[in-house]
Amino acid sequence: MATLEEAQAELDRRNALKAAQAGTALQGEARPSRPGIIEVEIPGGRIFEFPEGTDKATMSAVIQKRLALEEEARAIIARNRTPEEIRALAAARRRKAELEAQGAPKEQESSQLGAAISSLGNGLSFGFMDNLAGALAVPLGSSTDDEGNISFFDYDTPASERYGSTVDRIRDQRDEYREDYPWTTIGGDIVGGTATSAAALPVRVGGGLLSAIANMGKVGAAEGAIIGVGNADGRDVLSEGLWGALMGGALGGAAPVAAKGLNAAGRAVVDPIAGMTNGLLGRASAARAARPVARAVERSGMSIDDIERSLADAARDGQSDFVIADALGHSGQRALAGVARQPGRGRTEVASLLEARQRAQGDRMGEFVNDALGVPDTAAQRRASMEASRSRRGNIAYDQARQSAKPVNLNGALATIDKTLRRDPILGDSALSQGPLGTRLKALRDRMEKGGEQLIDFDTVMDIRTDLRRQMERNGDVASDLQPLYDQLTNALEQSSGRFKSANDAYRRASGAIEAIDTGRAAAQKRARVDDVVPAYQNAPAPEQQAQRSGYGDYMLGGIENAKPGINKADPFTTPRHRGLMEAMAADPAQWNRRLARENAMFETRRAALGGSQTADNIADGIDMDNAGIFAALAQNRLGEAIAQVARKGAAAASGMNEETRTLIARTLMSRDAQSALAPLLAEVRKDAQAARNIEAFLRHAGYATADQSK
Repeated sequence: MATLEEAQAELDRRNALKAAQAGTALQGEARPSRPGIIEVEIPGGRIFEFPEGTDKATMSAVIQKRLALEEEARAIIARNRTPEEIRALAAARRRKAELEAQGAPKEQESSQLGAAISSLGNGLSFGFMDNLAGALAVPLGSSTDDEGNISFFDYDTPASERYGSTVDRIRDQRDEYREDYPWTTIGGDIVGGTATSAAALPVRVGGGLLSAIANMGKVGAAEGAIIGVGNADGRDVLSEGLWGALMGGALGGAAPVAAKGLNAAGRAVVDPIAGMTNGLLGRASAARAARPVARAVERSGMSIDDIERSLADAARDGQSDFVIADALGHSGQRALAGVARQPGRGRTEVASLLEARQRAQGDRMGEFVNDALGVPDTAAQRRASMEASRSRRGNIAYDQARQSAKPVNLNGALATIDKTLRRDPILGDSALSQGPLGTRLKALRDRMEKGGEQLIDFDTVMDIRTDLRRQMERNGDVASDLQPLYDQLTNALEQSSGRFKSANDAYRRASGAIEAIDTGRAAAQKRARVDDVVPAYQNAPAPEQQAQRSGYGDYMLGGIENAKPGINKADPFTTPRHRGLMEAMAADPAQWNRRLARENAMFETRRAALGGSQTADNIADGIDMDNAGIFAALAQNRLGEAIAQVARKGAAAASGMNEETRTLIARTLMSRDAQSALAPLLAEVRKDAQAARNIEAFLRHAGYATADQSK
């Protein structure tokens, strides 16, 4: 803090300067000082010496210039000039003043054009124009002497001096411009800085206001730090950079809010005019249509390339009816619903496409089930084919077994019958022998042994076994009692012919595969648990797995074919049981899951756009009849209703959301070509985003330039 004496001295100095500038700097007459020299005193007590004979006007002019130079030197000190810089500048000023006092032509004063060019370059370089000029001066051999003269290709001067003198010259010029043309300097800084930021920063599409505030706050902090360092002119670089970062962060966070407000104000003026014009001309507004489509794309989190890949994948999977609204998910479905429930061509086209697509869902799902499970035929066809194959192969195998057979030993089979009948050599048959089971067993025993002699013919024993199996199939209540005898006959035949065992095993495997068809059908039904049926399928042999797929697929296809119109045929496959089964059974589970997800998305798109209450449709129909309704209301003296209808139509037209615009939105969302459909509309959004980016950059640099000028 200055002392009282220092403050008084500064006040005297300023008073002397004012007096000198008013032409009254001399106090009293000049008086001799020493031989050939006279001296004069000015207010404040300062004494100046001149050659003897110098007139009063000349002395007054010289003193005035000297005081002006001192004042400027003090201003330089206030801006933290180094002592070396101060001495060099003071010497240059003195030399300039002496030359002018001796009659040399006065240098041209700084121009407004120069100020504009200088500040534009400073803004473009973020405050580093002086450093860039100094760096360029080194290879060009350019330097500036104490009198401000510029030389080129002078490589005798050290590189550091060439750099330093050029930097000092640029900074001195800028100081003059800032003092002489403050508004021009501010304007140039703003325009130049805005141009650099607009070119360097990417266009921000979407993300919401809060996200923009956060992101642009970071951008502004980095930008402000760079500009703060650049405009520091080598003094207090760290503190200037820190201050610039703080200011830039604040300006960057505030700029999106201000830009959004300016944009909203502009739309409030432009939209009604453009909307009314488009309504009168019957044309769509691409800019207005772009907004809801862009919001849908933004909320989906997808790029145009992502959407294009999604549509291409769907086409490869046989779902070419999958459209942009489906790919975007919920956001696309809601955007489509917004236009599908408004009157006009767009509504008609959406309803027609979605209904036709839904009618074909059953055919698509049937094809997808067949592809996934590999079952081109029905379960009945598969069963008949498998039974015919079993019979054909069995006949060949059993014929080979007969040819190699030896006499059959029926001791085990006879003992089993006797045990079942409780036959006793002394007591005879038990009461069981008098029932239906006993009658059958006794008949079979009589065929196996007659007169104490056993039957040993292989073919006859095979026939007895076949008859027994048929009895067991027809009479399930005694099948378990007859099973031991059947097993004994089988064992006896296998002992008689080794090939019979192989034929019997093959027949058993074929029978198991045929029975697996019913296992698959049972797995599809509600009483089956996924934890039971999936491991059973995975552990089954390949032929049984194929049969289970046939039974399962046949059951599910029946459900698809019998489903009511308008029902989502893909929905039954979304339960945990069917998801688990298809994961295990499908040849390509990933493809199946993709197809299933798309079918559900397509159905949901239709439901969102056309389903639900009829209220929205009724309202749309009513709006569609407004033209006639207006005249009807007027004819019936219902003036209020007529005014309301006119206002409603006028509001729609003024907002730009006319019938043609809604149709454009509908066709875009129902398109299968993301590039051609979305690119033009998103280009409109990008234009708005570019304008917002430029406005934000302008607002930030206006803050930087104003703060720099006020230093």
